[in-house]
Amino acid sequence: IFVGRTDLIREITGLLKQGDTRVVSLVGPGGAGKSRLALRTARGLQPEFADGTFIINLASRQEADMVPREIAAILGIEPYPGRSLTDSVVGALHEQEILLLLDNLEQYELPVVDIDTLVSGCPGLKVLVTSREAPALSNARVIRVPPLALPSQETANFAAIRDSECVQLFVDRAQTVREDFELSQENAGETLQICHRLQGLPLAIELAASRMRSMNTTKLLQRILKGGLLRKIDVNINAAGINRA
Repeated sequence: IFVGRTDLIREITGLLKQGDTRVVSLVGPGGAGKSRLALRTARGLQPEFADGTFIINLASRQEADMVPREIAAILGIEPYPGRSLTDSVVGALHEQEILLLLDNLEQYELPVVDIDTLVSGCPGLKVLVTSREAPALSNARVIRVPPLALPSQETANFAAIRDSECVQLFVDRAQTVREDFELSQENAGETLQICHRLQGLPLAIELAASRMRSMNTTKLLQRILKGGLLRKIDVNINAAGINRA
């Protein structure tokens, strides 16, 4: 289940529907939920692109031609004799209406050049990018993806805690590993404190909620406060989390 981000989805969707917007970059820290936000948005935009929506995960790839190579592999494009791979992809996509989601682009200079070439040569192509830092793409619209908003620990009542996107995400993921878990007056404060300690980062919240299989919110909060679990979560975000940034 995808939780929240309604306003961001609406904003990204609106930009990509505009004729003069060719590239939208979603930028934010690891674990902020950029990939899932982009995937959700791309799925909603499928009817807008007659020739399809394609997802290309660039995590851990740093080859000079990684973007055109991945596009060619996914779309089944063969290199034209005597032309570069990038030019071959441009030739194949020149008259098509396509949305490309380039996930985990990061700051690689050569792929940026390739993307600009593809966009300039393919009038029906639009690109949605996720990256921790804003890539230097020509005329890209940059949208910052912040952590999920959190109500105040000091003033939030039960209704405010229950309705917050962070807590809803935690509860949903906790229930996948422990069906009897429910948010209550007794555990709401601890749940909110857990989300605050994890700084509202969706991936961190999901990783913490997965521990609810063998503990309650009191024990989970204690583990986080001691620091050991927090360090493990941080390592997971920086390592395995690149595919779900």
